[in-house]
Amino acid sequence: MRCMKNVAVLVLALVGLWLPVTSWADKSLRIIVAFPAGGAMDKMARAVAAELANTSTGKPVVENRPGADGLIAINHMLSHGDSSSAMLFVGPYFTTALANGKLPADKAARFKPVILLGDLDIYLIAHHRVTLKNLADLSIPMDKPWSCAASGGQFTTICDLLASDYSGRVISVPYRGEAQAFNDLLGGHVDFMPITGMFAAQHLAAGTVSLIANLSAPPSNRHGATSSLVFRGPIKSFYGFVGTNDMPKSLVNQLNQNINTIIKNQELDASARAIGLSLVGGSSSDLEGVMRDNLAVQSRFLGVAR
Repeated sequence: MRCMKNVAVLVLALVGLWLPVTSWADKSLRIIVAFPAGGAMDKMARAVAAELANTSTGKPVVENRPGADGLIAINHMLSHGDSSSAMLFVGPYFTTALANGKLPADKAARFKPVILLGDLDIYLIAHHRVTLKNLADLSIPMDKPWSCAASGGQFTTICDLLASDYSGRVISVPYRGEAQAFNDLLGGHVDFMPITGMFAAQHLAAGTVSLIANLSAPPSNRHGATSSLVFRGPIKSFYGFVGTNDMPKSLVNQLNQNINTIIKNQELDASARAIGLSLVGGSSSDLEGVMRDNLAVQSRFLGVAR
């Protein structure tokens, strides 16, 4: 009798080896985007989703949940629908919200990295007619202070910190989005703003704005670097996908493998470059490392700004 049981166990084990790997191809894969439809980040998320539709990791459905510096998308991800087959298109807004306490640590712990897609340089740019040409100019006394367009997330942190470090010489002007802030910069209503290099690239090429500094470059490479904490180390932006702890490891692995293959597609790479994004790719641990570094920078900024 014992022998028969052992044989049965062996047969079940062998059958288990032959069973197909869990397929997600017929299931919906929700992709939550914390940016409005039509923007560069939304286009990137949708481009990846379109390619994922041809893989074994589900039928992607993109949902735009902009607002509240990403908190609406974060909360929607956790409280609406099945989070085991959902991804959040994530960027620095996530680590900023965690650093400033708007995203509780216990809620943030419910997320886990899936894949790093790429990183972005952060620029300080000015209206082309503004006399502010480099970082050293911020220390020059003026009749009125320079205005920094704070468009949310880490950009608001940067403007707030500059206003603190250069009290009376820089003021932080809050905005509810990058587009409106940038339009006011082009209209001459504000003097300068921090922004991703991809957003500013075509305008720099056209000469409608001027580059004050690349904040992602080493401080030694920046002309006129001053004493502000903003200028003491590189500041990078990033983007990628995170899931929740409910997402099975098998799906995380499949997504990581499929997306890393997808971003090698020349057409997708060309589409990304057309909107100023670079596709780097990487593992879950790569995204985790970038997010940890970004959180450290944001926490340091906020600690000083307070």
